[in-house]
Amino acid sequence: MAATDSALAKHSAKQACCSSIDLTQELSQLVLFAGDVATAIRMYGCYENSFSQMGKHDNRDAVYLADALHYFRDLGERILSSIKTGCYQDVVFMAEDIIDIYSNTYGSALKADENFSFRFHNPQTSKLVDFKLAISALEKIIYKCKKRIS
Repeated sequence: MAATDSALAKHSAKQACCSSIDLTQELSQLVLFAGDVATAIRMYGCYENSFSQMGKHDNRDAVYLADALHYFRDLGERILSSIKTGCYQDVVFMAEDIIDIYSNTYGSALKADENFSFRFHNPQTSKLVDFKLAISALEKIIYKCKKRIS
């Protein structure tokens, strides 16, 4: 009987540890953000009528926009790993890292000044891409993961 109780306790502990967190809302926000960034990147490509007139500032803008998305691969891998292991510390670390990168790179764009357009060459980009949306989603992910960790 003690062996059965011990096995049941181990199974319950494993089940509690490995249960996943519902991040549907937050991941949906990040998908919306990614779609907006992808749309902005298209404005710097051959789809744009003025493509042949694009200069070095436009190229830099496109790289910054792509950089805003490529961190999501690492975040996704860590979320998938945490679903398997039940350990969310790596998700917290990556989400905090992305917020730091966004704040340092795009920090001025996060201020409430509506006239500021981050220094994107095309001001329409700043109207389309809302870094606050991504940071808000990442902060909620961090909150849920830390709640699970403690």
